[in-house]
Amino acid sequence: MADSNSPKSYSVTHETRTGYLYVCVQGETNSLAIAREYWSEFNELCRQTESDRILVEKDIPQNLEISELFTLGTEIAAMGFKDVKVALYDPHTLQSTNEFGEMVTTTRGMDLKTFKTAAAAETWLLSD
Repeated sequence: MADSNSPKSYSVTHETRTGYLYVCVQGETNSLAIAREYWSEFNELCRQTESDRILVEKDIPQNLEISELFTLGTEIAAMGFKDVKVALYDPHTLQSTNEFGEMVTTTRGMDLKTFKTAAAAETWLLSD
């Protein structure tokens, strides 16, 4: 477990765009613990900005194991994202893996969809 005084192994940038919150997480390594941290940050940013739509760009080449993805999907659904429409653009993960994560979260009440391009993610996010 990382020491709370040690630097994070990822960075999160964000900006409020017309109609949604955009966040980008970048790093070289990933783990269930790291993913929990950045999803918690996303959740806090949604609350702070009162955003009910978020586009997440995940720029981390290392992927979680399927069992970790299942755990993460279950946990983020319980974090408070059930009232937030989430578009996830992750160019480093196989689409089938992203679709598995999408299925885990949506069966737990989240409105989350994964995309191969940021433009497609934004289009879906702003629809309806």
